Amino acid sequence: MFINRLIANILPLMPKNLVWIFSKRYIAINSKMALSNISVCAEVFNNKNQILSGATIIYNNTGKTTNKNGYFFITNIDKESTIIIKYLGYNNTILKAKSIQFKPCKKIYLTEKKE
Repeated sequence: MFINRLIANILPLMPKNLVWIFSKRYIAINSKMALSNISVCAEVFNNKNQILSGATIIYNNTGKTTNKNGYFFITNIDKESTIIIKYLGYNNTILKAKSIQFKPCKKIYLTEKKE
């Protein structure tokens, strides 16, 4: 409840050109000027529905990894950006940011490499 009151008190003081995106874990704030930029999130699993924590997420010449729940969140990414998801022993998945746009977070399934 404290957070809700805090946000209610802060929102009127913030510039009007901001977009607020709320999720269970994050609050993302974006400028309306970046109209082609979005927030994306996903959970990464294998084809047996097991969480793939530590999967590598590559985008815009940078990267991050999924957390212990296989979850990742990216803010302020161009909707046409390419995202590559890698995990040892699995085929890479390549997709456009707009295909996993936030609300709700998408589930992505990687398939095992055939030896």
